[in-house]
Amino acid sequence: IEFGFRCRWLSYSRIHVPGHTQGSIVCYYPKKKALFTGDLIYECGHGPILADWLPPSSARDYLRSSNRMLDWLQETDIEW
Repeated sequence: IEFGFRCRWLSYSRIHVPGHTQGSIVCYYPKKKALFTGDLIYECGHGPILADWLPPSSARDYLRSSNRMLDWLQETDIEW
């Protein structure tokens, strides 16, 4: 689900990426080619640690959202 917002001085897209929580989102600010990932992407330390043990978390949804974002990144110009 993608939701856009625009006013005279700000335009961004909000993309729903469930997994870590059911309400997780990332925000894309096209004017600056900036992507704010929140906790979709985070440091896992020394190993494959995914915080999916919390009650609202879902490793399946996280994987689905991650794959969708990889597709989105191939189609979208962002600054690295």
